[in-house]
Amino acid sequence: MRNKYIFRLCALLLVLSFLSVTSYAQSQYTIEKGDTLGGIAKKFGIKVQDIKNANGIQNDSITAGKILIIPDPGSTPTQAPSGQPTGEQGITASANINVEPESESLEDISIDFRNTDIRDILNVISNFSNKRILYIGQPQKISITASVVSYIKALNLITEKANNLSYLVDNDVVIVGPKDRLQNTFIYEELATKLKLSNLNAQQLIEVTDSLGIETRSVKVNKKDAHILLIEATPRNIAYAMLVSRMIDKKEYFSKDDKGNSVLNKVELSFKNINANDFEAVLQKLNIKASIVTKPDDLSYAMAVGSKDTITDVSNIFQNLETTKNDSAESMLEVSKYKPENINAKAAYDAVSANTFGAHVILQSGTSPSELYIVGTQDQCQNCIDALKEADIASTPKS
Repeated sequence: MRNKYIFRLCALLLVLSFLSVTSYAQSQYTIEKGDTLGGIAKKFGIKVQDIKNANGIQNDSITAGKILIIPDPGSTPTQAPSGQPTGEQGITASANINVEPESESLEDISIDFRNTDIRDILNVISNFSNKRILYIGQPQKISITASVVSYIKALNLITEKANNLSYLVDNDVVIVGPKDRLQNTFIYEELATKLKLSNLNAQQLIEVTDSLGIETRSVKVNKKDAHILLIEATPRNIAYAMLVSRMIDKKEYFSKDDKGNSVLNKVELSFKNINANDFEAVLQKLNIKASIVTKPDDLSYAMAVGSKDTITDVSNIFQNLETTKNDSAESMLEVSKYKPENINAKAAYDAVSANTFGAHVILQSGTSPSELYIVGTQDQCQNCIDALKEADIASTPKS
């Protein structure tokens, strides 16, 4: 373990001459109900084909809840907007929580890229395979097409097309780079890589990676710019540090404290009844925009990062999930969302507060909350939602 205040620079600096990290301008977007590729592209100022190229999409069909990679307008691919669902007596969304361990996803991917930076292609594969991919070669562009293949097959095709590339798999991390460097012992070597942050400063990233148990031998902060740092660590830990920085380095995740300092909005979560992956899936289904970063090989701990109000909601949902008891083997725990149509969320909350049928009802944070979150068993949530609908219908304006 390192001391986080020891900043040392070791002899691996010469690795920097060819080490290229995938930390360039890209963002992610969670598809919402009602979204179209055209609308998303317009929102981000890019072309529909850019989005397709960045995500290996071959037609115009997209699915709510899936995550798209949005390329920078000046690079190869592109991304788009969100639509707001509408309904009659309120809008509901539910996420069931499976407490049984799930097998690793073997979802296949289709890719179709023309003269595209290999780092963009690897980002798409990383997104679909849930693998952290670290690229340590010189930038190069390739053209590749593959339909319904595993991520391993996609990597094989990429390395065949590219110049002198190979890859190593280290658990959930894949390292892609020059064949002559990627020997079996490479995963134990320590590399030095430069990382440039935008909104996050070096010390904030150090605090997060320390909390997540991501070990680094040294971190050196640029004396002239606190947003630039040099990390020395094994390839696996560098990949994790890069992933974390990409997930949390977003302007909307910061607020100002009383002294005007920029503060990262975050909350630490220690799970007992569910795990971090289950919880992240719940937030995605409810369209709660927070980043969940986990410890390597440990899903019992995570850190949630987001806007100030979002983190309050995440914390409330987490606490209620962890304290809700499910005595029925036939009924799963559930988190539901309800958006009233005819009354405001506070009035709906007040209408059911006397009897929530055993469920926990959470009023969305913020100055103008529009939604309610309901935590409980499936039966408890359904009964509570029915009561909310009745209160909503009773307030329907008479024609």
